[in-house]
Amino acid sequence: MLSHREFRRLWTATIIDAFGSWLLVLAVPLHMYRSTGSVASTALALAVEAAPALLVGLWAGALVDRWPRRRVLVLGNLAAAAGVALLPFSIYGGLLAENIAVCFVRPALNATLPSVVGTWPELAAANAWTSAGNSVLRMLGPPMGTFLVVRGNFTTVVLVDAVSYLIAVALLARLGTGSPAKGVGFEEVGASGGDAGRCCCPAAVTSRVCIVDRLWCVRCCWLAVVCGRARVVCCPATVCRCPGRTVAGR
Repeated sequence: MLSHREFRRLWTATIIDAFGSWLLVLAVPLHMYRSTGSVASTALALAVEAAPALLVGLWAGALVDRWPRRRVLVLGNLAAAAGVALLPFSIYGGLLAENIAVCFVRPALNATLPSVVGTWPELAAANAWTSAGNSVLRMLGPPMGTFLVVRGNFTTVVLVDAVSYLIAVALLARLGTGSPAKGVGFEEVGASGGDAGRCCCPAAVTSRVCIVDRLWCVRCCWLAVVCGRARVVCCPATVCRCPGRTVAGR
């Protein structure tokens, strides 16, 4: 996957972005405790870090879907960098600003991935690379940030985090949609009752489809029936017979 130029750019930006964030996640509460000796202040710092994900993250993704993704990524990372820059002056204000911005950046990154690599095998591989990178940083970032704070280098942690956001901005500002794999994506198909639907089928499908694919197709079609207005069906089968309708693939 790293041979794909646009994915490499997106993945690098995601990893650099995440590195700064994980470096700071325990460093700020530890710095607060070392500075004030107050358990309450330390707990409040942790609460301010977590609150945006609960209060803003629930609806941020819906807004991201309505806005240009590149603009969200660039402005979100700039806002996060500005929030980090506030930390030496206002711990709580800086944490709040950074984590609110991250609530918009993360769903935008996830939503951008399919437009860069396409779907099916390429998207699965891209998700695996991204997940592996985040998992490694989740393990390494907090201990590294804690170590730097213990050594009296909290300013270094703040600087690294702010710079990581700015590097991500430079990479994402040049991000293109790339060239998804041929034959992968949405296809217009006919549905029973004269309805128009879309079936995200691979270009080359066979008549032999495993039971898991059949069950997944039935599940998607039931969701379409329940929602009433849905017209997108995940159907890997050549012909998918679903409750109340038939969706034909290639």
